[in-house]
Amino acid sequence: MTAVTPQRVRAVILAECAVALSDFGMQEEDVADDLDLRAYGLIDSLGFLELVTALEDELGIALDLSELPPEHLTVIGPLSVAVAEQAAAQQGTTALRAQSGS
Repeated sequence: MTAVTPQRVRAVILAECAVALSDFGMQEEDVADDLDLRAYGLIDSLGFLELVTALEDELGIALDLSELPPEHLTVIGPLSVAVAEQAAAQQGTTALRAQSGS
């Protein structure tokens, strides 16, 4: 199982938003961690749901972002860290289950 890092999560987020980034004349490497995807107009509420679904599908995890402050939900850096932390926790649980034979 591949470790999910904030950098990998960020790459998934940016890939999902690639068209919108292009429409705004932005390159992935120019996107700062403090960019708010919603405030900048890159995604709306439906786009956020699509992004969460894409992250879950790509990373093979179920996300619960209820602990992330609302003002950070669509900010690339905090979102990437929160998703990576959840993935690590879930992968740890899965790895423990596999080791115990459950």
